[in-house]
Amino acid sequence: DIQSLLQRVQTLEGSLSACIAAEESSAISNRESTASRCDEESDPSHNSDSPPVHKQRSDSEIASQAKSRQRELSQYTCRWGPNWYFNGIAMSSEAGLEWISQRTGQPVSPADFSIPIEELSAGLPGDSLPLTALCELPDKTVVLDVLKAYIESSFRLAYPVFDEIMFKRQVEKAYEPQKGPHYSTAQVSANLCVFSMLALKSHLNAPRICLPEDEDIYAAKAHYLLESIKSDGTYPTLEAAIVLQILSMLRGHWHGASSYGLIAFLIIRELGGTRDLRPIIVGMPDIEAFRNWQHMQLLFWISFIIDKNVALFTGRPPYLAEIYCDLAVPVNYLPWEEFQSCAHIIDRETGTLKALPPKPSQFFRAHLPGDLEISPLKEEVYKRLFSRAANRAKNNQLLQHIREIDELIEDWRLSFREEYRPVLSVSDETLPNEAGGDVPIMIRRTALQLEYLHLMTVTHTTVRKCKDATSENSPNLHSVVHSSFDISLEASRSIIRCLKFLIDRVGQGAFQ
Repeated sequence: DIQSLLQRVQTLEGSLSACIAAEESSAISNRESTASRCDEESDPSHNSDSPPVHKQRSDSEIASQAKSRQRELSQYTCRWGPNWYFNGIAMSSEAGLEWISQRTGQPVSPADFSIPIEELSAGLPGDSLPLTALCELPDKTVVLDVLKAYIESSFRLAYPVFDEIMFKRQVEKAYEPQKGPHYSTAQVSANLCVFSMLALKSHLNAPRICLPEDEDIYAAKAHYLLESIKSDGTYPTLEAAIVLQILSMLRGHWHGASSYGLIAFLIIRELGGTRDLRPIIVGMPDIEAFRNWQHMQLLFWISFIIDKNVALFTGRPPYLAEIYCDLAVPVNYLPWEEFQSCAHIIDRETGTLKALPPKPSQFFRAHLPGDLEISPLKEEVYKRLFSRAANRAKNNQLLQHIREIDELIEDWRLSFREEYRPVLSVSDETLPNEAGGDVPIMIRRTALQLEYLHLMTVTHTTVRKCKDATSENSPNLHSVVHSSFDISLEASRSIIRCLKFLIDRVGQGAFQ
């Protein structure tokens, strides 16, 4: 009848529409990448009753893909630090990865816990470029403009890598006409020094200066030139190595910073930067020798401070060990107690210095990238908690080391006046307010707070190295371990509050 005919027509139309939709879906599916199809296969919400479209991969295939992805990321990744433990198992070790794999049912590799970070040398294919291309300089006036911006920037207060007079000499050397078919080592070193300065431009609050190439290109050029003359034990080569180390650190590429740190360490040792030459230099009438010694003091301390941070983040031993260094305070160091009285010279809008001393090369004072007293303390943390000997320590020895380090940190904390003293539990009452001082003071006070909280987190998180720490057979150990858990957790929460405070009050410029 008519009714059954209509139903039949509707059924045929529905089947035809389904076929057309299926063909369109198949065409789209064929254009999708293999990675997208793999994601669909691994989706747990996928209907298991429907027939599989693709062949399911075996565990060996998944593991092979993970290893391949690890190789792809190995050049551009920053691994998690050495302090990631659970019940005595290092999660970044083979045993730790196997432990994760057993409990998740999925093969894992170190690449799964890596952060993609592009290296400084990724800016250009340096291996295929001739030296003449790597040494190609921009206009000389641009270099001098960047130097002026650096001299007037607050960035220089933390990282006084370049001396104005010494750098201008390198500029003149770099722009000398080339003699013969080859560059001399001194010319390459001068070019290297200039490129490292240009690579800092984005940190100098100088938007009016237009470079012919991106800062990363100059950083990459500096990287390849440094590789070619890294055995050159001169000030320009040392300055470039430290700048590249700073840039790697600011990117979070700690392993790259460690590589540049090794070069800086070798040059510092060759130039005698680990020795206190004050008794010899101060009595000499040679102004040039005094300037070099004064500048070396700053370069040594920048490297020494960064060296300890790199050790804690990577687990690699520090190069500049305290036992082999004379830790004399630089003559032009700006201590915390005097920083507040000098902060008025910094423009809070631009971050540049409003005024300069009459002779910056002789009277300039810098506060450096961290407190001088905490750097030896960080080395002590590494020695007692991360060294090979520390890794062999038993539970009671490890807990004793944590307690001793905690006491050393507390002594350091109490050395500050109460209004500047860092605290474990950060709140609105303990954080600096805008009415309490200028932005540079606010940033430095918060940075001091972050230094303390990071060290507390690193120290007390190490309690996870304890084996069977939560066993009911050792209630005392269980209590001590959980006490450290609580401290590290509170310190971590306070770090988040500090970072949020900086973003809310100061903005992204606080992290330049």
